[in-house]
Amino acid sequence: MRRPIGACLIALSCLFAAPSVYAHLTGAFAEYLATVYDESTTDKLREDLETTKQEIAKLAPELDGLQRQFAEDRDAAADKLLFYRDRGLDLWLGMLQGEGSLVDRLGNEWLLERQLRRELDKLDDLYRSYLQLDLTRQSLAGREELLGAIERNLAQRQPFLDSVGDLGVEETANYLDIDWASEVEEPLKAALLADRLAVTEGWSDWLSESKVDGRTELRSNWLNDLSDLTYYFRADHLYAVYESDLANVILIGQLLQNAAGNAEYVIEAGFYNGFSVPDKALEELTGFELPYAELRERLGVGERAYLQQEEGTIAVAGTDY
Repeated sequence: MRRPIGACLIALSCLFAAPSVYAHLTGAFAEYLATVYDESTTDKLREDLETTKQEIAKLAPELDGLQRQFAEDRDAAADKLLFYRDRGLDLWLGMLQGEGSLVDRLGNEWLLERQLRRELDKLDDLYRSYLQLDLTRQSLAGREELLGAIERNLAQRQPFLDSVGDLGVEETANYLDIDWASEVEEPLKAALLADRLAVTEGWSDWLSESKVDGRTELRSNWLNDLSDLTYYFRADHLYAVYESDLANVILIGQLLQNAAGNAEYVIEAGFYNGFSVPDKALEELTGFELPYAELRERLGVGERAYLQQEEGTIAVAGTDY
């Protein structure tokens, strides 16, 4: 939230009078002073923005094709099911009452059962195709939501610069630092800590079985239902978005094995209202953690099993099952 310049100058005067507090407030963005006007600091965010747009453009026609194919397969399956429902019993009774040897009747019965089995297998494949289509649709929706969050984050940059007017680089960075410390830092740290505790205590409730391939997975919606942040799981990175009336923060990281041997959401970059968050501020942000040993024991999988980032989920992968 932008304050009147006069009020901010008074605040700065107070900070100069209290060196320890001033050191804290300017510490986070001190390294950013020389680049506060350099838009190259948001290159990664803009690169992700463009990549997401390209992925959506590529995925949309594929989704339309899957939708059309599914509709055709569904209609064909429905026609056959209606036929077997209406005529199946008549066919069966006709075979039992028909002429011919017992061997012929048994052969005809086997052929009918085989055909029914083929139709059931086709229905199973159709169901899996539907699930895959639904996952693709969810993936596209998630990317569009993430795209919106990135665009909202970048849109905050210029209004901030306009609000500080012709102030010098150092003063501008000080205002950015004050806003981060007073409006964002503590609630963001609290939200991340709450998520860490929720995962530590309830990770076993997070486990679910994929309806497509039966693998164990952890879908982002479980965590999002509990969190004040919104998580977007993608194959390349895990994004966490924190939004309030005063701030838009995007955290970008990966699920990596930490020193304790657990899988931890390690935050590698952050953007606050279109400005890159310095490493000093990121070091104070801690992501959730999953206990590898307990998870493997719970699932009965071998030591080679690991967690893999995928679209919309974290899947248990590996060959030693």
